[in-house]
Amino acid sequence: MRGKGINYDTGFSPGGRLSREDFDPAIVRREMQVIAGELGCTAVRVSGGDPDRLSLAAQHAADAGLEVWFAPFPCELTTAELAPLFAECADRAERLRRDGATVVLVTGCELSLFADGFLPGGSIFERVDRLSHWDQELMAAFGALPGRLNGFLAETAEQVRGRFAGPVSYASGLWEPVDWAPFDIVAVDAYREAGNAATFGSELRQHAGHGKPLAVTEYGCCGYAGAGDRGGTGWAIIERDADPPRLDGDYIRDEGEQVRYLRELNEVFTAEGVDLAFWFTFAGYGLGWPTRTSCVPCPPRSGSSGACSRRASPPRPSATPVDRGRSGPGPGPDADLVAQPADRHPERGRHLGGHRGPGGPVRPERADHQPESGRPARVLPDPDRGSRPPVPVRLTYACGVNDVEQEPCRLPFTTDTETLTLYPGVAPLM
Repeated sequence: MRGKGINYDTGFSPGGRLSREDFDPAIVRREMQVIAGELGCTAVRVSGGDPDRLSLAAQHAADAGLEVWFAPFPCELTTAELAPLFAECADRAERLRRDGATVVLVTGCELSLFADGFLPGGSIFERVDRLSHWDQELMAAFGALPGRLNGFLAETAEQVRGRFAGPVSYASGLWEPVDWAPFDIVAVDAYREAGNAATFGSELRQHAGHGKPLAVTEYGCCGYAGAGDRGGTGWAIIERDADPPRLDGDYIRDEGEQVRYLRELNEVFTAEGVDLAFWFTFAGYGLGWPTRTSCVPCPPRSGSSGACSRRASPPRPSATPVDRGRSGPGPGPDADLVAQPADRHPERGRHLGGHRGPGGPVRPERADHQPESGRPARVLPDPDRGSRPPVPVRLTYACGVNDVEQEPCRLPFTTDTETLTLYPGVAPLM
């Protein structure tokens, strides 16, 4: 592939719920610098439903030297409501292009699901749920989908070309029968999962047969064991209606899952002639994290006010060692956890046994902390330590890049939440 891309969410509203409440221009600027300078990306797909936010983020991306995919991502709008939004975004993208940026305009994303009127259902969640319960109404809607969707996309492409002089595309779902004639770039959200793993390469190959560049506008998986088999639905493990939101089961944090998924899919994309692919996503800003009003300000440090400038970003446990007594910064935030067993966490497997690290005290071996036949890998609280205090975490980008300007903060998370970050780990992998 000619470059490396990543998605950047400015805030979109599936089902009426905004994915990113806070939007600080200074944070956006810094994150674009991280994307370009630390993640090594060459392109960013800036998506969201607010044209003002899109323009601001796109400008910072261009200032960081990134190729900008200007991608309005409206939800629950009718085609009549979509048309003026795409026209306005075309004007904004053209101004950015005339200022010297490399810009691609993306006219929506998976409209058959995210827009109102193509498939039955009052929201994206209802439409997705209907896909598991096929009936005559749904079958009729899919039968009419090629004509309705392609008719709208052709009108949209014609409209925006009168306003935007750069390349135009559309972020399609693998199931959408798109006519790519009106577009310059074929683009598809390509998530591999257990159900399509055997045919994934051949599906991509079909999209590459249009004589135009092929881009993957989304791919990725969450950071827990087994998430790769869930592909684009790996996020659906949160009980959002609970107070506070919580996970719907026991999950094992596993950033290695993302490592394997990213590397394997990049190999597939290269083999199938994909021009550019965008990892999803840089950060899941509102993905199941508790409200952060209880954040205690960071300790002051030289040249810093000590205030948390990243309260709006999802926290991630610090990457300091699990055990106490190793060389390094000392006890980490998970000092009261023990690893069991080591099949999915090789970095923790060294610490099973009687010692907590070089020179550290001996911990008596306990049968209930040892691997058991047929038992999955997991991380368990150590009963000897009693209830956990608030856990130190770093306010961090969910892709695994720590905000080096901030000291650890303390937030009172539940055990399930504090040991799971849904989108970490891409920083050293790109």
